[in-house]
Amino acid sequence: MVINHGVPECLLKGIIDASTEFFNLKKKEKKEFAGKKSLDPIKCGTSLTTSNGKIFLWRDFLKLFVQPDQFLYPNKPIGLSAPKPYKTLTKPVKNGASPW
Repeated sequence: MVINHGVPECLLKGIIDASTEFFNLKKKEKKEFAGKKSLDPIKCGTSLTTSNGKIFLWRDFLKLFVQPDQFLYPNKPIGLSAPKPYKTLTKPVKNGASPW
């Protein structure tokens, strides 16, 4: 976990809560956002790391491009459809100039 990044705790909680809501959607609903290409702006799925038929790492993921500004966000859950405040507040951190 990253510490001393300057992103407010309530902002992180909102992102985590919205992500949890997304992964709690029914499989059929999540499939709408599966993505077909590696550069699709919204992509979710599962990846596995295996060896000798055993699973060592199971990862369910949701990838969202937050740049450029005209990017379209998933329409469900609602918390992920309005991430502009997250983007606005975290952009300075990405650029190494946190305002906090």
